[in-house]
Amino acid sequence: METMKFTIKLLSDTLPGSGMSGSAVIDSDVTADSYGIPFIPAKRVKGLLRESLMEVFEMIGGKIDKDKINGLFGKIGDAESKSLFVSDVKMKESDNLHEWLDWAKSSEVWKGYFQSSAIKDAYSTIRQQTKLENGIAAKHSLRTFRVLNKGLEFEGVISKEKFNDTEKEMLQLAFSNMRYLGISRNRGFGRIEANIQNSDLKQAFEKVRGAK
Repeated sequence: METMKFTIKLLSDTLPGSGMSGSAVIDSDVTADSYGIPFIPAKRVKGLLRESLMEVFEMIGGKIDKDKINGLFGKIGDAESKSLFVSDVKMKESDNLHEWLDWAKSSEVWKGYFQSSAIKDAYSTIRQQTKLENGIAAKHSLRTFRVLNKGLEFEGVISKEKFNDTEKEMLQLAFSNMRYLGISRNRGFGRIEANIQNSDLKQAFEKVRGAK
């Protein structure tokens, strides 16, 4: 199995969306592990990568090469992808945090202080939005959601049995082209910076354009 590492840095508060509410008062929550440390689900990143790569093909020639995209990501609708694997994207140093929290929870001094809800609160903020009608808040339109705080950094891996050179170049361009993540992007949320290891964008651009 061939594996490449990638990173995502949040340049603004971000709501990846878990598809679930967090409580009776939170309409849309972030995803967190059992410790309360946030992570970005793999399917969110894989979907964004596919969209980003389609945009790249449009930018460099106007024609989307579906065969190359499906060869890398698998076909949409397949029950299980037989091609690319994307891991959940964990917060940097989360493994070290897990070890420290295990120690703290077993300590007589700190036991009870580090509940998962408190850990999640430390990395996120509660926001509210409402819909306006003629300058007045519409009835029952108030929505409460949790966002990941600006500045957080995440890392994950992307794997395949064997990447060919063109696939590596395509992934470099797709990651570089990813600028937003999650919902409420038109309200200033979700700006990101994404990179994959050993990225040479100029070389990748020339190779993918020449391989169309």
